[in-house]
Parts: sequence; structure tokens; C-alpha cells
Amino acid sequence: MGSIRRLTRRATRNLSQDEARELEEQADRLEELVAYQAMGDEIEAAGEALEEHRAEFEKMMADVESAMDHAHRLFSRKRFAFLRYTADDLERAFEAVGYPTQVGGELDDADMKTVVAATVHLAGDEEQRFRLAKRLLMALPEYVDARRWRDAWLIQYSAFRLIEVSEEGNPFMFVMFQLAYDEWLRRRIDEQQALLKELGIDRSVARQGSVADLHALAREVMKDPRKKARMEAFYEAHRAQYEGAEARLLQLEDEAVELFKRDDAESLLLSVEEVGPWLPQLMDRVGPMIEATREAVSAGREPAPVVQERVLDAFVAVIKEMVPEVYTQERIDQLVDELQDYRRRLTEAGEEKAARWADGALVALHRDVPPAENRFLKVICYASLRAIFEAAAEDSARPPESSASEDA
Repeated sequence: MGSIRRLTRRATRNLSQDEARELEEQADRLEELVAYQAMGDEIEAAGEALEEHRAEFEKMMADVESAMDHAHRLFSRKRFAFLRYTADDLERAFEAVGYPTQVGGELDDADMKTVVAATVHLAGDEEQRFRLAKRLLMALPEYVDARRWRDAWLIQYSAFRLIEVSEEGNPFMFVMFQLAYDEWLRRRIDEQQALLKELGIDRSVARQGSVADLHALAREVMKDPRKKARMEAFYEAHRAQYEGAEARLLQLEDEAVELFKRDDAESLLLSVEEVGPWLPQLMDRVGPMIEATREAVSAGREPAPVVQERVLDAFVAVIKEMVPEVYTQERIDQLVDELQDYRRRLTEAGEEKAARWADGALVALHRDVPPAENRFLKVICYASLRAIFEAAAEDSARPPESSASEDA
């Protein structure tokens, strides 16, 4: 190998940069192969010795969180530093598989799938994974000799999974991802803080604000042409990173309608006085269809599907006229205050999912669109009208007081 190295160094003097790099990589691969083969007996003996301690390893792996903590302590040591990936490596992986939407926060199921995909991408193709597995296994004898059984098992387990289960992660690769992610995240935070400083935004305000608060802050900044141009340039330079965040905002807005399945969200609905002026118009449109439905049910027939579609169309038509009349800027500001108070109460009560829905509602209200085109305002109007209709239906179905007393 010493002779090959000397020959390689002499040969690269007469090659282009790319050719020299390729020759050096071939020499590296050959050196790894020779070193691995030279240790073959030691590696095999270490693996056999480990079998006596399989139960200890399986007990550790039964507690996933504890096992990953152990793996992090092991693979983040200097001994494995030569196998680490850089923030640039991770950036290329994210470019290939997509970016997580929750950067620096707790990852949801969708983001975890992105993490696994990025981890698999980092490990590379079959040849790269095989080389990586051999590098890991070459460390196995020293950990077995030191009687560090759990460490040795994690090394062997990770190496075998690199070869046998290519589409999933393993303890070693997840630690390598985490170390690269920490570096990548620090870089992003530094870039964002530099931007905030340039825009004159207090970092603590940006850090502690909710999704809706940050959205409102961005809208305010965009009113300044110079700051707007700087933000747009920053976004363009990081477009791929923020596309996932935009999709997440849209998802939050879609989820916001789930609030109206909660009884405690009734305070967000319009009052009877606000809805009242629109009821006659709605009844003129849906009254005949409701009567036709009642007649069909009384006769034992199924209501025609087209009737339900027409009822919904009638609601949509009235709501379209209703929203811009009811939701003046003053009324929208009032709704924002109500939602912020509601979100605070949900957060204090530990209702994280519902608090996220409230965040989505606030994001929707900060959209720079006319009220008539704001989906969340339309949903509130629909929910308010429906609530009054349901209350009226219950009243009509309730027997008169005199009859109820006689029955009693």
C-alpha cells in the first residue's frame, strides 16, 4: 500500500484536477479493501464473541429512546469523526428528497419521513453503503476487546443494516444525520439572524412569536419597499427550503376549520343579530328545497341528491354576499383578538392540536386577500348559519309545553 500511495502521488502530478481526484479515490478504496481483508479474521472473531451478549443488546434496543441516546454518545465521539457528513452534504440530501417543514422544532410524522429519506440519501448507493459498513466493522474488534458489548453491538447492527436494509435508517446513520443537521441548523439560524438584524427586527420577538404572529410581522415588513426587496431576495436564494413551510401554512389553514367541531369554539361564531339580516334571504332560497325533502321523507322516499347540492349552493351564494358586509376591518380585528385569547387558553390547557388549529385560523386572517375570498371567514359564516338552523330545527321538533306537561 505504501508503494501504491507513492505511485499515486507521482501519477497525479501529470493529471488534471478531476483525474487526480478520481485516482486518489481509487487508491483510498483499494487501501480500505486491503485493510478490511487484513482484519477479516479479527472482525469474524469479534462478531462470534458478541453473540454471547445478544440478550444485553436486545434489552437495550427495547427502549428506543435510551438506545438512541447510547448510539449518540458512541458515534459522536472523535473515533468516528472521519465518517461524519457536513452541512453541505445534508443540504444536497434535502435538495434531493425535500426539506422538513419544522426546522429546529419538534418533527411531525411527515417531517420524520423526510428525515429518514435524507438519512438514506446520505448513506449513498449500494457501493457507498458497503464501504461505510466495512469502515464500521473495522472498529468492531477494538470495542469487543474492551468488553464494551453494547457499543460493539450498535456498530455491528448498524453495519449490517446499511447492507441489508437500504431503505431504512440505522443508529449510526441517524446520529450522523443529527450531527450534520445541527451544523446545518446553526448555519440557517445565523443567516436568519443576519437578515432580522438587517431588517431591524428584534430577534426575541421573532423567536417567541407564534406562526400567525410571524406571518403578521412579515406582512408589516413587506410594506417597506427596501425591506421587501431584501426579503424577496432572501426567499429566492432559499426557495426550496421555504416551499415546505408554505405548504405547512396552507395545511394549518385547512385544519383551522376543525375548531368548529369543538363546543368551546361557539364564541367565535357570529351572533344572532349579525346573522339575522341574512336569514330571510337564505330561507327564500332553501325553504322550498327543505319542504321537498320533508315530503320525500314522509312518503318513505330518499331525498334526491341534487336537492342537497342545491341547498349547499344556496348557502354559498348567501355567504358570498354576507362575508364582505359582516366582516369589516373592525370586525376582523375583533375576531383576531378573540382567536388570540382562545389560542392562549388552549395552550394553557395543554390542547396543542386545537391551539395549532387556532394558529391556522390566525394565519388565514392575515392573508392579504379581500374578506369575500377568505376561506376561514366563509367557514365562520357557514357554521354560524348552520348553528341557527340546527337550533331552530330542535325547537320545532320539541313538543309544546302543555302537551309535554300532559304527557308527564
